[in-house]
Amino acid sequence: MGRQAIAWGNARIINPTDIIAPFSFNELDTEERRGVDAVRVRIPLGMMDELDLGVVAGRDFNRDRSAFFIRGKTYLLKTDLSLLMTGFRKHLMIGFDLSRSVGGAGIWLEAAHVSPFFSNGTR
Repeated sequence: MGRQAIAWGNARIINPTDIIAPFSFNELDTEERRGVDAVRVRIPLGMMDELDLGVVAGRDFNRDRSAFFIRGKTYLLKTDLSLLMTGFRKHLMIGFDLSRSVGGAGIWLEAAHVSPFFSNGTR
């Protein structure tokens, strides 16, 4: 609980699943991330498996500026796989991240789909 860096995915420039405190296009991706106020729980489910869930408090704890997330991570068929669901600003994002080594090179694939205005049913 408290100020912490929350980031997902492996992409180096454009990361579709990193929406809590993303880097801007003109900012260099560094090891240091901006922190956000959050309550976060990481539950190990096995040697390489994890469940990560939490709530991010928005400015003045305003519900419309806050977010929640649930992310599962596993290792399957020599591939790191994570699935993510995030609710933010009345939107719902579902995303995934795959990464593995192929012929000595690291590859990754990330994708996300955002459904706008999921909380009130209007578009």
